[in-house]
Amino acid sequence: MQLNKLDNNLLHFAFKKQKDLALTFFRIQEFYESANPALIKKPFDVFTFLNESMDSDGNLDYFSQWSGFNFPGYAYLEWKHDAKLTGMFTSAEKELDRVITSNVDISKPFYIIGTLKNDAAVFRHEVAHALYYLNSGYKLDMDFLVNKLKNDQPKFYKKMSKTLLKKGYNESVLVDELQAYLSTESKKYLHEEFDVALEAEEHKTCISGFRKIFKKYNIYTNDM
Repeated sequence: MQLNKLDNNLLHFAFKKQKDLALTFFRIQEFYESANPALIKKPFDVFTFLNESMDSDGNLDYFSQWSGFNFPGYAYLEWKHDAKLTGMFTSAEKELDRVITSNVDISKPFYIIGTLKNDAAVFRHEVAHALYYLNSGYKLDMDFLVNKLKNDQPKFYKKMSKTLLKKGYNESVLVDELQAYLSTESKKYLHEEFDVALEAEEHKTCISGFRKIFKKYNIYTNDM
């Protein structure tokens, strides 16, 4: 696990292996934004996560599915408090907590992101989430664009929202996810994952607007 301190209140953790990345962040991430009511905002242990996440045949693709993780400081502190009450910490979580508390002022707003090393695309996506939480100007601009999308292109908005919910996101983070996907993901990815019609002029204009805002506020490089 490599720490990249992007700012005084923004920490990026980079990993060589997908396994280590997912095992470090999975419980905190699901505590923050799980679509499963048995997990979100609950002090669940590893067995509970496995039981809730496997299908009836015992299949579980979570640890290979997510190559990026993100959560605000308040969610981390809430998770830590609940986990501490029940004495549930893995060795990876203990190390993560040690590094976080040694590198940020937890009394102030902060944000944590995690990716694989040198994955520039996922890094940009996670930075979009950090900006949305830490930068009020960015959030205001992105909220305006998402609201405009909802009003001007309701079918496009509903299609993306429905797909995100199927992916496993909680409805409470839909706006944040919409802005992150539209501002950082490739047009090919958007077409394949959300069936975005790349030739449609209104879709081109929409995507361009989100990317301009991200470029305006993004002060972080892709050097990891």
